[in-house]
Amino acid sequence: MYRIGLGRRLAAFVLDFALVVLAGKLLLPWLGAGPDLSGARARLLISGLAAAYFLVEGICGRTPGKMIMRIVVRDQFGARAPLPRLLLRFLVKNLWILCSLLAALTGLAFFTYAGNLTGLALFIGFLFVLSRSRLAFHDLVSGTAVFPSAPPPGPR
Repeated sequence: MYRIGLGRRLAAFVLDFALVVLAGKLLLPWLGAGPDLSGARARLLISGLAAAYFLVEGICGRTPGKMIMRIVVRDQFGARAPLPRLLLRFLVKNLWILCSLLAALTGLAFFTYAGNLTGLALFIGFLFVLSRSRLAFHDLVSGTAVFPSAPPPGPR
């Protein structure tokens, strides 16, 4: 089984990002955040929504974007990844979102800066996917990899 490289993983992320933005646009006015989305309450709701959305991957090994792209997170050998590995991957990959959530909850600028730095580190770590192993930094730390969720169609 081959590991998935940059293309499909990036496409899944873009789909997930679009779904979070769409959900935010639909839910935030209903939750009373207001149309400007610039206040602390809006930031808290957006960060909480994003964290909850991506926690699905931490529990199931897939997000809706990954499902659409037919890819799944497994251990580095292609077997089903145990929950602790998936949760560790979630924490490493989404530390920037969690920092943003803490910034919104506490009002401390430290968490904003920490979120920005971890976001930059995550971006650089994601470029590791271009290597031969096709493992991002969060995959290396957690012992996971991204694989096709089903064998490719065609003759066997």
